[in-house]
Amino acid sequence: MKRFEHCIGKHVNSDVSQCDELKQLPKLVEQLSSEDGSLRHEALGSILYEIGNVHMELCRSEQFSKLLDGIIPLMQDAHSQEMKQATAIIELLSTQRLNMVVDEREKINELFKGKEKLVKLMKETFLNESIPKQLKESLTFSIFEWEIIENVKDPCFVPILDFLLVQLMAEEERLHIHPYDAETEIKRNKYGLSTFDAILDAFCVFCLKEEFKQEIANRGGIEIGIRYLTHQSAKIRVAASCICGIVCHKTIGQVFRENNDFIAILNRVIPTPVLKIVNTEHNAHIHSCKRQSQLHSGWYQEANLCVNCDLQPSSNKTTNSFDLNYRFIRNNLWTLRDLINIDHSTAQTLCLQMKERIKTDGNQSIKKKDATSEQFTQLQIHMAQFNDLLSKTILYIHHPLSRIRFITTQIVDFMYESGEKQWVINETKEIRRRQKIKLQEQRSQQYDSQGIQQDSSQQELIHKCSLSSIPIIFSAFNHEEDDETLQWSLWAIYDLLKRINDFLIEEKEEKTQKKLENDDADVNIECEECGQMVPFGRFLMHMKTHDALQDVHYEADESIQDIEDVAQDEDEGDSPYTAWKRVIEDLDGEGLMEMTQSQLYQVKETKHNATMGVYITYLNYYISH
Repeated sequence: MKRFEHCIGKHVNSDVSQCDELKQLPKLVEQLSSEDGSLRHEALGSILYEIGNVHMELCRSEQFSKLLDGIIPLMQDAHSQEMKQATAIIELLSTQRLNMVVDEREKINELFKGKEKLVKLMKETFLNESIPKQLKESLTFSIFEWEIIENVKDPCFVPILDFLLVQLMAEEERLHIHPYDAETEIKRNKYGLSTFDAILDAFCVFCLKEEFKQEIANRGGIEIGIRYLTHQSAKIRVAASCICGIVCHKTIGQVFRENNDFIAILNRVIPTPVLKIVNTEHNAHIHSCKRQSQLHSGWYQEANLCVNCDLQPSSNKTTNSFDLNYRFIRNNLWTLRDLINIDHSTAQTLCLQMKERIKTDGNQSIKKKDATSEQFTQLQIHMAQFNDLLSKTILYIHHPLSRIRFITTQIVDFMYESGEKQWVINETKEIRRRQKIKLQEQRSQQYDSQGIQQDSSQQELIHKCSLSSIPIIFSAFNHEEDDETLQWSLWAIYDLLKRINDFLIEEKEEKTQKKLENDDADVNIECEECGQMVPFGRFLMHMKTHDALQDVHYEADESIQDIEDVAQDEDEGDSPYTAWKRVIEDLDGEGLMEMTQSQLYQVKETKHNATMGVYITYLNYYISH
């Protein structure tokens, strides 16, 4: 059997307890306390080399604790060679730590901030106007990268920010004459980032703290981020994508959002997913029958697979990735999530753009030219057809990196809350459509195996499958390993049911209004003057007796069957009640309520609340029926 999966980047095992890196570091740290200056100088150089060449993803935070303590005595003289070497080590470690696994990276951040004597010494040295320019520059990047500026009142904050802007202007002038070349750019401290990389990365770190965003924006930070979103260097693109998060601040980014099409900017820079074809012996989630292309809108002709139906969870999931493209995608999806959250009209726009893309695509199938069937498993397949932002987001829900799955699930939840009504209703149809497609394909395969010719006139008319989030959200109930993603999958289902219930209330109000416009409807109106309930037909006459026609209260008799109610197709009907019924019954039919019930006893309050919301809605439906 074959399936689609996302192509994977650089993954590592998060278990670094058996780390065997930096064997020489303890010995070198001991030499830092030697009375022999030449030995200390040599040890500092060796430490810089070790950190510059080590696989940081295999290192533990505690390995660097004694090193940080050991270099403090060597940083007393701002003009000494040892001071220069020590600050170079601190700066290099500040950027190299970004390649550690998530848990260890967080630990080393706290470890460094806990070295209060070192932090104080770095800041005091930076504020000393007599120190060499090179030392000041190194301390600038280190103070930023280690996130040791507490707030905007920190004496180092404004001087460092202004210093970085001057450096950025100088670098941009240099690059205008000598364009950026990753191969020839000189690295800081031989092993770290280039100066240009370091400047953008410093702005990126600043943008992580809420109170710094206004100062960054005041100095053109948003424009700086936008300018480098398409830079050739992945490191710079990652930093730029982080800076652009300022756009989604409710007040700081408002002017930019009003004057720019930020959705279009995000759509240009978020790449279409890259998939691969994977062969597998058996998978319970994979449909084993031969596909029928006419039933699939996401048909990949040469592989006989459908992107909508055959894209499956990655077999190489990870919580730790050092692929910079992953980080770039993650940052931009995070920005999209925040944009929807602060401006609900974004969700409506995304729905309309997806609708327009589907209309433009028509019945075209996805093709990969210049490849034989034997080569498919080696190909990276770019899903260029799915070029709108919502379609990309839905495809990324199956990404191998847990953080991307988590963010895209949140986006889907926000879309259920704020998306276009018809898009939400259409989402509820997809589970049953795919069930019908599966039955039709199984039936056809059975007929073929028996040599029976099918009568096409007797085949049921089945809608093509569509790219949809609900089947992926449902599948997360069974196989999602990341607890946060599973939690948001539960919230997504709850918010979907809640939104459909809002549609029901709106529909009821519309019907009531129509009844009020019908003279023959069984509607009574309360007279504000005497409290009597007066039939609608005699309302005007009664009110004339009070000489008043204001502040009336309408009451509709709900026992009256609306004459406009028409039986809906339970699988394809567009009424809110039919959609609500579909979701509840599909949850039950897919066996997901048993899994949901198992989450009721979660210690984590937010997850428990999401589960309880889904479960109570489910019970209310069956109690009412």
